[in-house]
Amino acid sequence: MLKELKGEKKNASLLNIYIIKIMKILFQKNKLIEKYKNRNIFLLFFLIMIFFPKYSSKIIITISGEGTQSILSDIFSQLPSKVSINGEVKTQLTKKYPMDSENTVIMEWETPIKNCSNMFTSLTNIIKVDLSNFDSSQVVDMSRMFYKCNNIKEINLNGLNTSLVTDMNSMFYECKSLLSLDFSSFNTLKVVDMHEMFFDCDSLTSLNLTSFKTPSLTTTNFMFNDCDKLIYIDLPNFVTSNVNNMGSMFGWCVNLP
Repeated sequence: MLKELKGEKKNASLLNIYIIKIMKILFQKNKLIEKYKNRNIFLLFFLIMIFFPKYSSKIIITISGEGTQSILSDIFSQLPSKVSINGEVKTQLTKKYPMDSENTVIMEWETPIKNCSNMFTSLTNIIKVDLSNFDSSQVVDMSRMFYKCNNIKEINLNGLNTSLVTDMNSMFYECKSLLSLDFSSFNTLKVVDMHEMFFDCDSLTSLNLTSFKTPSLTTTNFMFNDCDKLIYIDLPNFVTSNVNNMGSMFGWCVNLP
């Protein structure tokens, strides 16, 4: 019995030594680790690092009450299988949200996604979306991303990585309540298709598209069609040398000079 206990103690000591070595590599705080090398706190830290992942993507959505459940179901179905919703890891949606008030929902996940096409399509009860912490570094398709989100008033695009995106067609199609958009972080060098991108965004009054550099662009038909309140567009770096379809690009933009 005494030999078994000694053996267990020896194994435990070896485990502690290995944990300390790993923590030294990870944190490079040798003096602090040496001081507490016999404390189980390092085992706790190690387990936390393994079992509590750091999420790479986060979106914050504000939704009018009556549409929350169905909207979350639609978005949830497009995300990786393991998603945290308001801090609780979910593999399926079970919580019922109140229908008589706005709901703000935080969704987080680890695995980067490559396709955002139709991500929020026709989800008319969405009011606000914050994508500032959304890892879009591998996304190639953003077509129809906010298609017919008629009541969305605000989209935070700051920090969104669009360097691999090739398709932005109909991205904000009929987002009739949008008052402004900040594209300062956009990279459009690989984008080929922008047709109907802002079609019928009839609350927008100005667009600063100075970040839009478009050497690969081929299609822009109906891009700003029916933006009838638009009075200003800044497109200094917009390249159309490869565009083969510009039909009705500014159709019914009756207030543009």
